[in-house]
Amino acid sequence: MELNSRVILLLVVLLHCGPADGSILYRVQEEQPPNTLIGSLAADQGLPDSGHLYKLEVGAPYLRVDGNTGDIFTTEIPIDRETLRDCRSPVKSKPCYLEFEVSVTDLLQNQSPRLIEGRIEVQDINDNTPQFPLSVLTISVPENTVMGALFSIPVATDRDSERNGVADYALTAGPDAATLFGLQVADDRGGKLPQLIVLGNLDRELKDSYDLTIKAVDGGNPQRYSQALLRVVVTGRQ
Repeated sequence: MELNSRVILLLVVLLHCGPADGSILYRVQEEQPPNTLIGSLAADQGLPDSGHLYKLEVGAPYLRVDGNTGDIFTTEIPIDRETLRDCRSPVKSKPCYLEFEVSVTDLLQNQSPRLIEGRIEVQDINDNTPQFPLSVLTISVPENTVMGALFSIPVATDRDSERNGVADYALTAGPDAATLFGLQVADDRGGKLPQLIVLGNLDRELKDSYDLTIKAVDGGNPQRYSQALLRVVVTGRQ
């Protein structure tokens, strides 16, 4: 029984400690409710359950520490991955960390407090919806455009990580536009670029504009999506 306890303790330490500098690494999903347990410093540092005083030095207002046990909890201020200063990287796949420091004082010995440093990897959840820049997107297409020509559609943006970011687009057209326009989604450096395809011959005198619906869907589960009106304006010959 004692051997099993040591093995379990060793596994906990290995899971929580960073490989490079020995600092502690915890993981938690963003937007957790208050008083969610993130980690226990006493257990992970192999310290007794009593006789030590823990004080949070760095990590407020997102974290609080139980002064007796060293347990780290979330607070009333939610940890929002997209608003953390150190997580606003243009590379959305890059891990996001919240650093913390806790001082530990041994109450049984007359020693100066020692400092425990660590990081919390804040994992993304699908809490943002893709958004188009405008509710009505307008594209001008000359009436003499050849079939197969492509026109870029303004992209939707999503503040979540790549895994929960924009994953696909869909185009809905009425009977008068379904035979004239289609959608192609191209991959570009991990992103999705929607493009309008001209499928038929346009006649400005017959109809000079078409209203379609463009939909952006993210990769989360459950998925989030938004829509915008895509107005195709047929212009004179070029």
